Amino acid sequence: MLSKAIERLNLLGPIEKAFAAQLKSFPHRDAWHFPDKSIRWTFKEVNRYSQAYAMGLAELGLNPGDKVATWLSCKEFPESLILQLACARAGFEIVSLDSTENFESGMKSAKLLIVSPWESWGNNNRIDFVLSQIPEMLKTQSGSSLKSQKYPGLKGIIQTGFSTIRGSLKLKQIPVYAELEETSNSMQNFEIKPNLPLFSHFGVSHTQENLANFAVDFSEKLGVKGGDSVISTLSHQYPLTFGSVLGASFVGAKTVIAPDADGLSLYKAQHAKVLIVNMEKAQNIKGKGEIETLVIGTKKSASIEPFVKKLHDQGVKARKIVDFDLITLKKSA
Repeated sequence: MLSKAIERLNLLGPIEKAFAAQLKSFPHRDAWHFPDKSIRWTFKEVNRYSQAYAMGLAELGLNPGDKVATWLSCKEFPESLILQLACARAGFEIVSLDSTENFESGMKSAKLLIVSPWESWGNNNRIDFVLSQIPEMLKTQSGSSLKSQKYPGLKGIIQTGFSTIRGSLKLKQIPVYAELEETSNSMQNFEIKPNLPLFSHFGVSHTQENLANFAVDFSEKLGVKGGDSVISTLSHQYPLTFGSVLGASFVGAKTVIAPDADGLSLYKAQHAKVLIVNMEKAQNIKGKGEIETLVIGTKKSASIEPFVKKLHDQGVKARKIVDFDLITLKKSA
């Protein structure tokens, strides 16, 4: 029944196909676990939530290839990841923002902005900065199409808070929870082509096919299999974060996502197969222990040798160490 419902969605992208295969095989297996949020989702639940957001965004008038800019707090990691998968399934491009410079360049052709309104930004909140960029919000009624002089392509703003903010929709208003056999009329004829851009961060863009291929290579080269646990302490805005979660999900493995956790302690507690950290987190690993596979996320393909030596001297040994650039997904030479 699930596979028939997915076929009716007519979402033909490589990520949709790969995720659908695991959903059919392991609907009740744990897929994503956020221990600091006490959230544990099965593949069936991840499918339901991401499908609902994909439908809801389509109902707002988005089409495959349209850009959705996200400026979310790491505290909202579950929402961020579900939105990323929803966009992948519907063919929308996620533009991940995290700085003023990145905000202005990323917003140039965005159709929607999804923002954590009360997260601090400088001396103010993010919503104050957004209002300074898009003052037309104050003249726009909730649910009406936004018209911005600075960002003419922008049609709407979605905020993750619970209070009403003029000119915006609340994120909780977006999901459309249809029956499995149904889908949004807006998505009936969606065709997701492999070369559609899917994830952009700091000007680097990855297509559906690029991220799907990375995900497959990630799980194959690291030996991740169904039932394994992968620990990720990366922040939510990086392509490597989404790509590695996809890689685990494609083979029916569970991803435990805890950006503020002591990665080694969590790895031991979960009897995990893979630990993913960035170089800053690698420096802060505490204690001693053995890791089967350590993945280090780098910036600008920086050398990991000094950090590997430090960990070895500390008593942390990894049987296999692999590094990927957080943004480009490239391995170091």
